[in-house]
Amino acid sequence: MSRVCPPELQVKGFALNRLANNLGVTIGPAVGGILALRDYRLLFWADGLTCIAAAFIVGPAAGAAVYGHLGGDALWFGCAGVTALLAVAFSALRRSLESS
Repeated sequence: MSRVCPPELQVKGFALNRLANNLGVTIGPAVGGILALRDYRLLFWADGLTCIAAAFIVGPAAGAAVYGHLGGDALWFGCAGVTALLAVAFSALRRSLESS
């Protein structure tokens, strides 16, 4: 937190971090239970989509905070793109093996 927030905002940064963790622990199981009642596979879809969203929202900002510039974003987005393509390829392979 000391690398990401300036000194005058560190207390608020720690408070927001704690609030986010507490909200996740409080709301997560309730949302998971609702999704599981509807269809158990929705849990995995929701988890995957929220992880992808977080990676694209937080990833570049975290990289800029750690490295002090935005120049490393091209490498990060390249790795994220290759990972996404591999995930799609393996998912298609798995589907084709299940259907045969």
